[in-house]
Amino acid sequence: MKGRPAYIVADNIISPLGTGSSENYRRVLAGESALRLHSGVGIGVSEDYQASLMDEESDGTGMIPGDYTLFEKRLILSVSKALYKAGWIEPSSDKVLFIVSSTKGNIGGLLGESARKVARFFGNKVSPLVVSNACISGLCAQIEAMRALSSGRFDHVVVCGSDIQSKFIVSGFQSFKALSQQPCRPFDSSRDGLNLGEAAATMVYSSVLPDEAYASAPGGKIWIAERGAIRNDANHISGPSRTGEGSYRALKAALGDFPAADLAFVNPHGTATLYNDEMESIAITRACLGSVPVAGYKGYYGHTMGAAGLIETIISMRAVENHMIPGTRGFNQNGVSCPLDISSSPRPTDKDSFVKLLSGFGGCNAAVLFTLADAHSVAGSQSAPVASAHPSLEYLHRVHISPDGVELDGEPLEAGGNGEELLTDIYRRCIGDYPKFYKMDPLCRLGFVASELLTSAEGKSPEGREDRAVILFNRSASLADDRIYLDTVSGPDNYFPSPKVFVYTLPNIVTGEIAIRNKYYGETSFHVLDERDDEVIENVIMQALAEPGTESVLGGWCECSSPDDFEADMFICKAL
Repeated sequence: MKGRPAYIVADNIISPLGTGSSENYRRVLAGESALRLHSGVGIGVSEDYQASLMDEESDGTGMIPGDYTLFEKRLILSVSKALYKAGWIEPSSDKVLFIVSSTKGNIGGLLGESARKVARFFGNKVSPLVVSNACISGLCAQIEAMRALSSGRFDHVVVCGSDIQSKFIVSGFQSFKALSQQPCRPFDSSRDGLNLGEAAATMVYSSVLPDEAYASAPGGKIWIAERGAIRNDANHISGPSRTGEGSYRALKAALGDFPAADLAFVNPHGTATLYNDEMESIAITRACLGSVPVAGYKGYYGHTMGAAGLIETIISMRAVENHMIPGTRGFNQNGVSCPLDISSSPRPTDKDSFVKLLSGFGGCNAAVLFTLADAHSVAGSQSAPVASAHPSLEYLHRVHISPDGVELDGEPLEAGGNGEELLTDIYRRCIGDYPKFYKMDPLCRLGFVASELLTSAEGKSPEGREDRAVILFNRSASLADDRIYLDTVSGPDNYFPSPKVFVYTLPNIVTGEIAIRNKYYGETSFHVLDERDDEVIENVIMQALAEPGTESVLGGWCECSSPDDFEADMFICKAL
């Protein structure tokens, strides 16, 4: 991506290990873990579970005034601490964008509404963006920040992430048999599952830096997010690719021609599940990074979901600043088919760069390359020209679907029934060759049918393509399926959590279903807005089209608040 640079000028972590980034790093380097065994009875789940949980009475959120949820308070507190460090930034400015990274936020609440409340707390009236892209949300949100700065629309972007662990989340992971009752052991031969975690984290990105920013740069150095990439496995909505396809492609795109020998380490997802760690070992090796040290942090924090990409980036930054490679807590003996350079103890390094890698349900993967640069050497680069004039979009095909009917490229299509019956009738009339349709949740059925009508109008497209992104937006995330899943865990006499139902409570699964059907290996991402805003949608898509290798986008609005209340306004477009 060409355009203005993306500097990281402030950050914060609030976790069970501490209330600041420095304290968190110090305790990680000392090998401390916040993981503890918790009783499942307390939240109404079937088994005890190992997790890193925050204490509501001592997490500092009590000082936040106003009517906010715990999720919103944690975000506000973390953002406040980060903005205090970047005192020259006026958060109410229309040149400041807020991006929230979260997988589920508050169950039953609207993520877009929470993001608006967080932004408004700081006086910011710009439409905030929520990235809800499963486990990779924290990296995707940073990539969106890089793009927003590069476009010239914003001078500063505040990226914050969090998730609240609950009966909903714990029971869902238990349904997959993915949780370990022991502290997790990433990449180890004895690993048997992941642990969950809670935290809130913030990173402040800037492209315009005053003199005080350079003066306050630790050791005269400043972090730059060089390149980022999002890629899909196009393989399975809940099973990692056996070839590490999406992670490999994301790594290659993020690294470009950057020499592996110049990397201090790779910071992977490292969940300690059998298949994720195996997949990542393959992807890292395929990307010719097998000799680069690997450092994973789930043994300290567990899987903090929407905060993971932020926390793990910040800890990696502190480590490189201090010339250290953190130990991978819980690792003892290699347990993956492609041996990696992993140590349970900290090691020294003299390198100034690292790459962060994440993967998640829906086949999504993301990677970002970070470099610590001399502040004086980049002192004039914030005046670099903005990427050439913002492209406008050429809409090649467009479909609109509501409970009352369907239009494709402005022409009505024959369809019987209303609401949910209408989607099934369209499938039978126009598609009919993908029985998995009947297993999908309402949101995925809507997005799938709309995408099939669009690709049919387009004509035959090459399989295995990486040049098409799938980028969707809505207001209610996966609310329709959340309600369905909640009914399966409503009480002791009605407790039968289903992995098939749980996975569809992630709104980005619809983008994964489209990628799998069409063998799209390019970017897939899902965003939640407080309300439909076509300008925001167009800007995000135009910024994605400015990425090298992305030639077209299948995207748009895909809202489904219930099986009979929905609207899809989706399109295939490219840059003019």
